[in-house]
Amino acid sequence: VFDVSGRRVRTLVDRRLDSGAEALTWDGRDAHGATVTPGVYFVRLVGEGIDRSAKVVRVR
Repeated sequence: VFDVSGRRVRTLVDRRLDSGAEALTWDGRDAHGATVTPGVYFVRLVGEGIDRSAKVVRVR
């Protein structure tokens, strides 16, 4: 998870996942466990043959 300035806020998974459907949930906290401020964040998924990003808006 990255903020709008490109700084990494948190890494949700840093390991190889099995093929197939996976579900990840971000609880709105940074790497230190603090709740992040409302705003726009980007979630990035990188793997073999894939590099995707999605915009997430955190409110209150």
